Amino acid sequence: MEVSIEYYLLVNLGMNLLALSVIARCRGEVRWTALICAAAVGALYAVLMQLKPFGALRHPLLRAALTLLMAGIAMRPSGVRDALGAAAMLLGASALLGGAQLAARELVRVRAGAALSLGGVLGTALLLFLFRAKARRVEQWEVQVVAVKGGQQARFTALIDTGNRLREPISGLPVMIVEQKRIDRLLPYGFSSEEARVGFRRVAYGGVGGNGYLSVFRPDELLVNYSTGWMRAPAIWIGVYPGRLPGGVCALAPALLGTVGAENGLKQAR
Repeated sequence: MEVSIEYYLLVNLGMNLLALSVIARCRGEVRWTALICAAAVGALYAVLMQLKPFGALRHPLLRAALTLLMAGIAMRPSGVRDALGAAAMLLGASALLGGAQLAARELVRVRAGAALSLGGVLGTALLLFLFRAKARRVEQWEVQVVAVKGGQQARFTALIDTGNRLREPISGLPVMIVEQKRIDRLLPYGFSSEEARVGFRRVAYGGVGGNGYLSVFRPDELLVNYSTGWMRAPAIWIGVYPGRLPGGVCALAPALLGTVGAENGLKQAR
């Protein structure tokens, strides 16, 4: 299959942008400038490694590093684990798109350019289907959350906990409990849960893991991902848990968030 360098560059740019945008949409952090920059880096790399002087770029370790770099530029991961997860999603999406292009070339027997385009469309449709199916499986138990405060953003997975009845006593609004390390970028420098802070309130809690006081705050914006897409969450507070939550989870969301997801799914079905 022979195509010009210019066409190969444009196709790679388009495929990279498709894969990155689908993943970013599912993660709830679409930033088009960053997506385009990451896609351009990947497309330029793909072209260079086809040229004889840059053949070393085909080494698997370098290509893995490229995937990690692209994920870092496009997704703005919150840590090493999140970066590796985003890179794995991108690697899988790229493999899927590449496989769809090869299948289109072999099965439909069209020209090279048409095969690349057709494979990209089919691969993107399959990506959307897979991510949507995954969202449906976890809807009743887990939700992806994006919290925004002071221009900073934190992304994490919260478990819907029907036993979480914690409420901020003045407003009466429910509280979502989140490990401090997951939302450090939203907190003031040198934050300590033992100190009083402007904009924070103290809420008493108790449970199997013990009891004490949580510092809670209201985020500027809170987005929750259900199977039907991202939507703004009802007004709730975020409680900063200084240690590690039991059970291997990083956040406990009130039952209200699960109820909203179920109602939204019912409306979509109607």
